[in-house]
Amino acid sequence: MQSKKDLIGCAENYQKQMVDELTAMLRIPAMGPENGGDGEGKRADHLESLLKSWNLPVERIEVEDERIGLRPNLISRIKGNKEKTIWLVAHMDTVSPGNLNSWDNDPFNPVVKDGKVYGRGSEDNGQSVISSIFALKILSELEEKPQLSYGVVLVADEEAGSLYGIRPLIEQGCFRKEDVFFVPDFGEATGSSIEIMEKSIIWMKVSAKGKQVHASVPNRGINALVEGSKFVLALRDELYTHFNLSNPAYNYEISTFEPTKRENEEGSINIIPEVENVFFDIRLLPEYSIEECIAFAKEFASKYSEENKIEVIVEDIRVDPAGPPSATDSKEFSTLKDSIHEVLNAEAKAIGIGGQTCANWFRKAGYNAYAWQTVEGLAHQTNEYAKIENIVNDSAVFVLTMYELCFRAA
Repeated sequence: MQSKKDLIGCAENYQKQMVDELTAMLRIPAMGPENGGDGEGKRADHLESLLKSWNLPVERIEVEDERIGLRPNLISRIKGNKEKTIWLVAHMDTVSPGNLNSWDNDPFNPVVKDGKVYGRGSEDNGQSVISSIFALKILSELEEKPQLSYGVVLVADEEAGSLYGIRPLIEQGCFRKEDVFFVPDFGEATGSSIEIMEKSIIWMKVSAKGKQVHASVPNRGINALVEGSKFVLALRDELYTHFNLSNPAYNYEISTFEPTKRENEEGSINIIPEVENVFFDIRLLPEYSIEECIAFAKEFASKYSEENKIEVIVEDIRVDPAGPPSATDSKEFSTLKDSIHEVLNAEAKAIGIGGQTCANWFRKAGYNAYAWQTVEGLAHQTNEYAKIENIVNDSAVFVLTMYELCFRAA
């Protein structure tokens, strides 16, 4: 039987190799088509070869994406005396680097400096890929036979809705009904929050239709940009006013209704635009139904159109309902909490978030899933980095947690 000190020491001993493997992986771009890339294929090839070099089993499940071909997902599972499996789930894909001139270094040529690894995807979700696979490696090298099975899932397409990643894996029956999942894709610098629930997501498209004319004679037309902007601000205010409940269990306790993107179909400076499209990102507390929110926005648009003599249309273009909260009285939750305290001396508490992780898809399918890691909060930012200390500590927490659950299970 391994002591906690020895298990933590195993993770610490792999620090240099963790850094080396993270930098090697970050040199391989893994952006989906929404982010201007051709997917995760080459990164998956690299990680599959790495896992096999450690004599770990790897199953590759590919999902067809008609835009770019096959999207790969990797599963590595170590069988125990029982079929129930404790999983670590991380995603291989990243967002685009954005404005390259804003980076101090090439985002795809990672730099190790001051105890940090800089590069696109270093913290989101490269840190978790590395901490998870090294936890698997450490546990697989123990001479003890596990009672429960354990494994790692590395998925595609998390950044754009998981249509080619965790969702089809769940639908294909890759997991057992008694399985439990740890998803290192949310965290804080102290490691003191375990995410057990998420808000629902609604993406809305608002289209304002005016009348196109030359910009020198605006009186002859209807400026869709101006009128659409007025409506967007009015809708935002109405949504915040109507759906105003707060829930302190979430890290941001209210529902949010934010316009985030606009499109102008004409795109010429000397034209009064006829159509203006604005997109809302909505994160809705579970106290409200998605249907209620969409119906409210559409009804407001209809009334506004009639009163202001301009046609405004509201469409819902993405709807992801939140699953039920994961249990906090489970052995998995308490074991993770104890391991966090052992490694970080932090008292972790259960919270909800507005962002979406793979954990939500498991919860919707009836599983318990817990999102946790230690991060600086640099996801999707320029000069993104992962702290080396966080990578090692996260791996140590996962090793302790899975050892307790899988090797010492009654």
